[in-house]
Amino acid sequence: MTDTRETLQLTLLGELGLRREGGAIPLPASRKTRALLAFLALNPKPQRRDSLCELLWQDTDDSRAALRWSLSKLRALLGDALASDRDSIELRRADLAIDLDEAHALLGSHGDADPQRLRQLEAGLDAGYLPGIDCSGSAGFELWLESERAALRVLHGRLLEQLQKLSGDDPARAIHYARKRVGIDATSQPACLALLTLLLRHEGQQQARQAFEQCRQRLRAAQLDDAGLLRDWRNLSAATPPREVRVETGPALQLPGKPSVAVLGFREIGGDNQSVLSLGL
Repeated sequence: MTDTRETLQLTLLGELGLRREGGAIPLPASRKTRALLAFLALNPKPQRRDSLCELLWQDTDDSRAALRWSLSKLRALLGDALASDRDSIELRRADLAIDLDEAHALLGSHGDADPQRLRQLEAGLDAGYLPGIDCSGSAGFELWLESERAALRVLHGRLLEQLQKLSGDDPARAIHYARKRVGIDATSQPACLALLTLLLRHEGQQQARQAFEQCRQRLRAAQLDDAGLLRDWRNLSAATPPREVRVETGPALQLPGKPSVAVLGFREIGGDNQSVLSLGL
């Protein structure tokens, strides 16, 4: 076996991926093999072979053979990072760098996280939450996948919240992350309130009210009570001073020293065009 310590990077935030020393490693085309990799990565304890067979190959005549085939494909990529015996299988997380683990560590670093790395991790989630590993014939796996996707959505919101806080000196960027946070969870009242606070402070009452109405409509569409959001909006708008509007002024208009009147010529109805009135005199 090759030594894979600190050379393999597994991506779970967005598209499932595997890299070694910066270069992408093509994953097996088999959807269930990729699903197995994701399941092992997100379940750090050893997994029993019979449980994995039931999870992914319950409709297969020889489920153990199918599992062995998928393991052979993964072992060629993972090397020592994939450990197995007759009864169980696990990923040695010490031999892998997993972006999901890194995201949790950064969020727990109490404000010392690198903003650039947070942005990279958050951007990966724009591709979706574990896309491309659905196994429609495996009900148990689909239920598990739905739960993991919900957890990734929550993590995405936490990343956006942290990025918003770290953008305090850049209002436009902070508002961008706040809007994105509302976009992934339109019924989150804390996310809505954070956006409204920024809009009131930096873009004014009109923009904030428009966003408030949109948040309120989404709550109603989800048949959720909007009374709390309405109360918070009233308190927030009453407590936030009007945004200062700066008017750019040019140099003062210079008036002539001696006032003058310009008289333009006009046509005298029914009269001679050469008359005194028509000449404007």
